[in-house]
Amino acid sequence: MQYGLLNRFQATLLGAAIGEMIGQQSLPMGSSSGQLGSSGFGGSLLPVTQFYAESLITPNRLENPSDPVFQLPLNTAEAAIALLPVFLFFHEDPRKLRQNIQDVLEVWQTAEVSPPDLLAIAHPLSQALLETLDVPTCIPQTLIASRFETLPMLQFAPKNRLQHVQTLLAQPIGLEEAVRSIVAHCDESAPSAEACIAIALYCFLSTVGDFRLSLLRAAQAGYQPSLVCSLTGALSGAHNATIAIPIEWRLQMADETLETMLRLATQLFAQWSGVHDLACSESLLFVAAPRAMHNRPIRRA
Repeated sequence: MQYGLLNRFQATLLGAAIGEMIGQQSLPMGSSSGQLGSSGFGGSLLPVTQFYAESLITPNRLENPSDPVFQLPLNTAEAAIALLPVFLFFHEDPRKLRQNIQDVLEVWQTAEVSPPDLLAIAHPLSQALLETLDVPTCIPQTLIASRFETLPMLQFAPKNRLQHVQTLLAQPIGLEEAVRSIVAHCDESAPSAEACIAIALYCFLSTVGDFRLSLLRAAQAGYQPSLVCSLTGALSGAHNATIAIPIEWRLQMADETLETMLRLATQLFAQWSGVHDLACSESLLFVAAPRAMHNRPIRRA
């Protein structure tokens, strides 16, 4: 393994945070690329991502369906960013990944989120983490792993979008033309979250080995840049690890955000790998001489 899995977990969440920052910097003054500005999170999806990371880190935590986090009107691209911890945690098991995505969507009770499009981010992320990602076969493997062939006829649009991205990757065309072509294949009644997914995949897979270039192209695309850059940053981070993240971009991040993303990724990796925090149970440890049996002292109230 070229880079450790913990390193890739950290780079995924850092990449999403840095991508959001780069995307916001590319916006004209006073404009907004997301739909969370009125939700109390200042337009950032990172607190929602943190919520789902902490849910996995503390599996016995009781969740309240009436929590404001569950009431946010997320679209598909926003949901993909929020569920990055879920994608990381179940990256080795496609069946559990699909089931957990479905469980979250049942709590959200929204028709605005497309499960196939979530898997269009989750499975390339899994391939990057497992170091099996190959650009020519990434999308075909994603279609197979996501079981797109089982979708009802009315849900063929996600499959068609991915196949269109695959076609564009094989053609010598510029970024602007590729973005126009992707948007034309999506619902143009509003800024399309599904188009964000497809553009992020294109920006990542067309410059798969260069984190900086992938993010700069995502920003240059000019289509919902906070969302597209965040998704691109997560994918490229998972593939290229933290060593590929420019130090000047890290320095631009708020210290609290940087520390939070690293801490969450580390704790999420520890929970995934079965490493438990013993700090809270030191009083239960009992040390005895080797090769001898001893009774554990009884603690009396």
